[in-house]
Formats: sequence, C-alpha cells, structure tokens
Amino acid sequence: MEIRAPKTDINLKSSYAVQSYWQQAGIGTEVAEVPPQRTNDREYRSTFPGVELIRPSASVDTFTSVKRDNIPTAATNWAGGNRQRYASAELDGLIDRYLTTIPPGPRMDVVRQVVNFTSDQLIWMGVIFDAPVRLTANRLKDVPAGIGWQPQEWDLAA
Repeated sequence: MEIRAPKTDINLKSSYAVQSYWQQAGIGTEVAEVPPQRTNDREYRSTFPGVELIRPSASVDTFTSVKRDNIPTAATNWAGGNRQRYASAELDGLIDRYLTTIPPGPRMDVVRQVVNFTSDQLIWMGVIFDAPVRLTANRLKDVPAGIGWQPQEWDLAA
C-alpha cells in the first residue's frame, strides 16, 4: 500500500513511522513523497492508490468537505476537498443539518453525531497533533487566550 505524503520534514517522518507500524502488522507499504511541483496538482492528489498523510487545517467544521458533492472527479477538473472519496447519504444529511442549525446547543448535538459517525466509519484518522504553542512576554497584558491577533488591544504592564 502506498503512503503518500507532501515533502515536508514532519509529514515524511510521520509517514515512515506509520510505514514501520504497518509493516510490523504485516501490511506491505511504500512511502511516496509528493514533490513540491505536484502539491497543487489536483488530479495527482485526488487519485492516489493508497493513503495520504497530510496536515490539514482543523476547525470545528472541517468535516463539511466530506460531502459527496465535494468528491474531486475529472468532470469537476479534480476540484473538491473530499480526496478520500468517501460517499454517504447519511453523513451528507448530518452535514446539511449542521450547516442549517443555528442554536449552539442543537448545532453541537449534530457535531457530536458527525464525530461519532466519522469515528465509527474511520473516514480519516488523526496521526499528528500539534500543540498550539505561543510565547508571550510577561510584560504584556490583555493578550487573549488562544490566538492573539489583536495586538492593538494589548498593553504593557507597568
């Protein structure tokens, strides 16, 4: 089985670790490095014969790219974020419910159902988890938790 990975240090190291584990389990694997020139080649990235190890951006609604109408095909010039080509009417229905539900409580209930569904079906599997690290000088105050992109709101401690 081919393990495709973009040619970055963390992706390649992770691919070789996955390859080692799979070979110990008796699964023959080969790591294929995605050269930088092919990173944006949609057909190449959408028609891989095995698995692809990537570091996608993650947010609470990343899963919306897995809808059937997001499967890249020749007819769509390989556009679409569902490169794993997973197709499920049930998951599409959950995603549609998520996108049309406004109250936070019911919306989070739908997210829970999506997480349960995608975990049960193993549509994707997390391998690399980056801890968001930010160093802040102890002289700064009013820097919000999480990503602090509003430096105009920061202040210096006396």
